[in-house]
Amino acid sequence: TVLDPNQVGNLMTRLHALEHAGEELPLIRLSGFLQLDDGLYSQNARARAYFGDMQDGVGFRRARLQAIGKLTEFTAFTIEMDFAQPGRPSFVDVWGEQSNIPFFGTIRIGQFRQPGTMDSWTSVRHLNFLERSAAFMALDPFRRVGVMSYGLSEDERTSWAYSVYGTGLTFW
Repeated sequence: TVLDPNQVGNLMTRLHALEHAGEELPLIRLSGFLQLDDGLYSQNARARAYFGDMQDGVGFRRARLQAIGKLTEFTAFTIEMDFAQPGRPSFVDVWGEQSNIPFFGTIRIGQFRQPGTMDSWTSVRHLNFLERSAAFMALDPFRRVGVMSYGLSEDERTSWAYSVYGTGLTFW
C-alpha cells in the first residue's frame, strides 16, 4: 500500500521504515511528480464563430519537487515546491513537526493541509478528476499557515486532529 505522507500518521510510518532500512539520521528523501495536460481541438465553422479559434496546447498542471525527512527520532519536516507556473515557483507545503508529545501527540507548524474533509486529505496524485470540486475550493481552508496537533488511537483505527491557522490578516 502506498501511503500519502501528508495524511495524518503516514509520514512517521514511512520515515520509520526508511530509517530502519539501514539509513542513519538525519534522513532526507527527495520525491516529486509531474502532471501534464494536453488539449487538441477540432472545430467546425459554427463552433469557431461561437467560441473563437481554440488553440491546441500542452502545459504542466503540476510539477512538484519535495524534500521530506527526519532530523531526530521525533522531529520531521517537509519542503514541497510547485514549478508548474513558468517564472512563479511556489511553496506547497513547508512545515516541521515534533511527535511523541504527551497529550498533544504530534505538533506541526508551518504551511500544510488543514485537517478537515476527506477531499483535503486525498493527494492530487489520487484524485478521480483533474481538480477538486468547486464546493471544496470555495469552502475548505485547505493549505494554510498554522499550528496543528494530531494523533492516532492505540489500535490505529481512529485519527484526530485540530489546528489554528491564518486566513489573510485574521486567525480562524
